Amino acid sequence: MEQHQENAVKLHRKVRVEEKCRLEEQERFSEVDKKINHAAIELETYRNRAKELEEELDTIVHYYERQSISYEKKAHDNALAA
Repeated sequence: MEQHQENAVKLHRKVRVEEKCRLEEQERFSEVDKKINHAAIELETYRNRAKELEEELDTIVHYYERQSISYEKKAHDNALAA
């Protein structure tokens, strides 16, 4: 009977240790999930900002292209008038 109690105590300790390890691992996974989610949100933010900057650059390029065309036309008209 004493052997049975010792085995039960050993088994109970083993179960507690395994449960503690499982909980620690679950906590680590939870932290990793939080970091992954945070990184995904940051990535989306950077992608959106990059898209905004590309659109802004396109607007600026088109503005200066139109301005250049306008100056070329004025120069051409002035050359014809001279």
